[in-house]
Amino acid sequence: MRNHTTINRASLWVTFLTILITCLHLNCAQAATIPNAEITSLQKESAAELTESSATKKRRACKSTIRKANSLLEDHATAPNRFEVLAIILQSQRRLLTLDNSEKNRESFFETCAKLTEAPDTYAALRLQADLIISEKKLSEKNADLKERAQALEEMVARYRNTPAEAKSLKMAILIAPKIEAFELEQKLLITLSERFQGDYDTINYFRKLGKSGLLDVIFTGSFIRADGTTLHFPMD
Repeated sequence: MRNHTTINRASLWVTFLTILITCLHLNCAQAATIPNAEITSLQKESAAELTESSATKKRRACKSTIRKANSLLEDHATAPNRFEVLAIILQSQRRLLTLDNSEKNRESFFETCAKLTEAPDTYAALRLQADLIISEKKLSEKNADLKERAQALEEMVARYRNTPAEAKSLKMAILIAPKIEAFELEQKLLITLSERFQGDYDTINYFRKLGKSGLLDVIFTGSFIRADGTTLHFPMD
């Protein structure tokens, strides 16, 4: 009886370990990072879509990129960098829509946007465009007025505060605000951008292009060597 019990326990342990190892193996396979070489190859293929000579060839190129990218996602369903592939798909789908604005293509486009909105803050820059598209879709469906659109835009910017895409979200919102007659919000966003990114080179150029460089309080920064060899660090010195 004791031997029989021991055998049963041993058998249960073997079964348990087998299941555990199998599960771990599946999780590792699903969560494996997509190789950078695969993503780079897709990016090159996506860029090549623009070089095709005819609309027909462009459509085929877009569909080819989307098909390969989706196949890659199927093999890496939970890969932490899958959002880079989704961004490539979205870009190709957007181009495809300009060539073939079918209901099927629109649905696929919005499905990709929805998936991208789930990206963590690490991929905030990739998520931003999808967020704006989904927001516009929802606002259009409810026939939102200008006040509601302004509120949604302000809330979107707030969600990107302290993320890698904060400056980008502010710049995009500044361009959108006057189109929905949110002029007070536009000024508020301009001030926020100037205060939070006053030493950022790209932001300085952005203000220059807008013709609003007077709003930006630029801080003089850098390290310089005097004629006597002394290094000065600004603005500390």
